Amino acid sequence: MHSADRSYQPSYKYICKQKCQIGAFIRSIMFTQLEDLPGELFSIIFSYLNGVDLFIAFSKLNTRINRLLDNVASYKSLDLTDGSVTYDAFCSYVSDRCGVRSSFISSLKVDPLSLPSFGTTQLFSSFTNTCTNSRLERLTLITSTLASVKTIEIVTFLEQMMIANEQRRGRLKYITLTFEKYNDYYADILTMIIKRNISFNTMIFQLTHCMSYVQVIYGKTP
Repeated sequence: MHSADRSYQPSYKYICKQKCQIGAFIRSIMFTQLEDLPGELFSIIFSYLNGVDLFIAFSKLNTRINRLLDNVASYKSLDLTDGSVTYDAFCSYVSDRCGVRSSFISSLKVDPLSLPSFGTTQLFSSFTNTCTNSRLERLTLITSTLASVKTIEIVTFLEQMMIANEQRRGRLKYITLTFEKYNDYYADILTMIIKRNISFNTMIFQLTHCMSYVQVIYGKTP
């Protein structure tokens, strides 16, 4: 009996199987996959990225990460005035290939003068797409007579966003329109908004040179 035990030689197949099991165990100890990270670490990583880059990089990887992204959506903003968003990322954003605009961005700040290659008209069109819903709640638009965007384009965009709210496709509540000074450009936009009965929860018409503004709440001037 003992002699038979000493003469026993494991088969080649058995040895290979044992090596594979040992190797898998070692790899599981030495390597950690992205999906293995706890949700708290994901939240820290997400905090370092702007809304566009974050969701282009992480959206639609798997159900868990999409759920984590959804948790941070309520405070993610897109600032197109600070140069942090690349042109390619912007194109992905406005074309909505990754569901970025409609699903995640809650605050937008844009200055047409700083985006000559982006196209404010293209940006406006991406938000007024009737096929998608938007989480955008705050909009800050810095504009002037030198901007390529026309007066009628701004007013029409706001009107379409108001209609989206009425149809429950949009959530836009707070509008800030910033102008360089009081002039015909400012007066024309304000007049057209009043004539078309465009209203949101809060609308602020701000003049940067004198830092005064008109604030309209629920369509009434205080």
